[in-house]
Amino acid sequence: MIVPIDPNFQNVRPEAEGFIQSALDTLLVHIAILDHSMEIIGVNAAWRQLAADNAPPIPDHGLGLKYPALCQEFAGMDLPQPSLLLEGMSELTAGEREMFEIEYRLGERRFFVVRARRFCWHEDLRLIVAHENITELKHAQFQLDQEQDRRAMKQRCLSMMSHELRASLASIQLSRDLLAQYDLRATANERQQYLENISLQVKQLNEIVSDVVSLSKSERSDVEFKAARHDLVAFCRDIIECFRLCRRGSHKLHFHCDADQMPAEFDAKLLRRALGNLLSNAIKYSPAGGDVRLRLWRDGDWARISLSDQGIGIPKEEAKYLYLAFHRASNVGLLPGSGLGLAIAKQALDFHHGQISFRSEIGVGTTFELALPLRQNGETSYGPLAPLG
Repeated sequence: MIVPIDPNFQNVRPEAEGFIQSALDTLLVHIAILDHSMEIIGVNAAWRQLAADNAPPIPDHGLGLKYPALCQEFAGMDLPQPSLLLEGMSELTAGEREMFEIEYRLGERRFFVVRARRFCWHEDLRLIVAHENITELKHAQFQLDQEQDRRAMKQRCLSMMSHELRASLASIQLSRDLLAQYDLRATANERQQYLENISLQVKQLNEIVSDVVSLSKSERSDVEFKAARHDLVAFCRDIIECFRLCRRGSHKLHFHCDADQMPAEFDAKLLRRALGNLLSNAIKYSPAGGDVRLRLWRDGDWARISLSDQGIGIPKEEAKYLYLAFHRASNVGLLPGSGLGLAIAKQALDFHHGQISFRSEIGVGTTFELALPLRQNGETSYGPLAPLG
């Protein structure tokens, strides 16, 4: 019975009580009726099924049990704050509120919302509690959010690509026009500058296209991860030497490692792209020049790599967006970039089961730190890793 008949209330007919029970049994929502002490005195069919499906099943569907104690039986209930449910129910019994609602989760993928309301039944207090399964709604909302995020990303991609491509093409066109118009009057040095600018802009366009292709492949799982045994010391030193040859200017590039060799298993192509993007950013976002330092050391079963610059820094409030594709910090100004470098670096570390973190101070510089397992065997049990940063 959903509302037991009290002999003191003869005007309550069994027919009315049966009608209420039948009505509640047709609902998919799990419903229980509580008395003033929060003891469960009635349930509907959906509640009985939920109690039977529990592991182990709830004896007698929870009838006669205190509602807060029964909630403890559902050990998987994941509430924002466990005390909120009890507090809300207590406020209902005290008459401090008429209705109470809170969401919770059972296990990893089942979501519920509990709604409770007080009412009077022949001068006695009753609480009606309804647990509604909102799993499908939550999953649909999650898919909708993902789709909106994808659309927003595509829009950012188009906007960023349009801006970067237009800027580079305009610069190429300007250099070409100057060469065509002033070729005979321009000095050899001026002509060389025009040609170098065209070459620089073409390189910038190639980097943007390459970044987009790389990110697109990894999002579609088209990247083939090929880990092989390499010397990580020689690998890092080679990257620094390449940047020294190609990026001569006001930046001084340093590499330090106490070990002569460090055998490791990694995908050289992916890791080179990750470190290359980080080094490019370190140089690009240090317009005043300064030192760029790459340091490598071993930490148990892991290799640690830190890369620091003396650049513009990253605003603290933007840290959580830093590895999102096409996101660029608000303080980059007119410095060129696609906003893809860090997203690509993060994905490369993910392929290696590694980690990446950073610390930064505006106007002082930024340090990125990478942790890379020395072995990529899927059966390998890696040793503990201290927090990055």
